[in-house]
Amino acid sequence: MPCHLKAQNIGFRSRDVMRLIPGATVKLVEQCCGHDGTWAMKKEFFPLSMLAGKKAFDEIKAAEADVTATDCPLAAIHFEQALGSRPIHPVQVLARAYREDGFPKRIEEQKGDG
Repeated sequence: MPCHLKAQNIGFRSRDVMRLIPGATVKLVEQCCGHDGTWAMKKEFFPLSMLAGKKAFDEIKAAEADVTATDCPLAAIHFEQALGSRPIHPVQVLARAYREDGFPKRIEEQKGDG
């Protein structure tokens, strides 16, 4: 959940729409990644930005998710720097979820979801 969407009181639209994918389990991480626009891109502030994002990094790591997603491309860069893999955008999750070859591990439709 990007801080700028939280500040704009947008709500959890991406989470809600991803929950509509049959068989998907979505966990929301509601912590700041510490990027803050261009602040984390400045050499002198990068270590502080990584410290500011530690709670988010730890929660994502603990979730052991097959796929991570964020609405914010700057946050995605920061998550990649901290965790070694870049989250995709929620729209990419939706696009891939409905393609036969979209994800390496197929999400099976639960009985009664049809």
